[in-house]
Amino acid sequence: MLAGRRSLDDLAERYGDDIAYHGSRDYIPLLEPRQMTWYHPPSGKRFPDGAPAIGADTGYDIPTFMALFSGRRRCTYMADTDGTVKYTVGDPVTPEGQDLNSLVGYVHVLERKHFETFTLDVPDGWPEPLSITRPPELRAHVPVRPLAVVKVTLEDFPHPITFE
Repeated sequence: MLAGRRSLDDLAERYGDDIAYHGSRDYIPLLEPRQMTWYHPPSGKRFPDGAPAIGADTGYDIPTFMALFSGRRRCTYMADTDGTVKYTVGDPVTPEGQDLNSLVGYVHVLERKHFETFTLDVPDGWPEPLSITRPPELRAHVPVRPLAVVKVTLEDFPHPITFE
């Protein structure tokens, strides 16, 4: 198995715009569409976000972040108007999420041809107005087998993280 940011750099150089990236805390040999949700902390409710799909990104920074933190700690990211992404991590939601130095995740490298670009509104029933326009997202509605899977750790994520 490939590991580290250098492997992601090499794959990006080799495949260019023909690939997309999906981050997960687990190695998944075949990704399948799942129901994405938005979590609303004040109410403790989750709101379905579009049809079941596999979400991906054209870059690997957000997937690396999600591979390390999603499902382990409360986490979010938001792009500013200048394109700068702010990464925020909250309290652990699992015992595994307590030790940052032991976090391991997997970035799945996928053929871009399986994905469509979607621009969605807030999920139905979301209780608050959204102060920004959601950026377009890549989503696949069919199972996708990765071209490669890259193991990542916190050392592979070079951006500042705000811990709340």
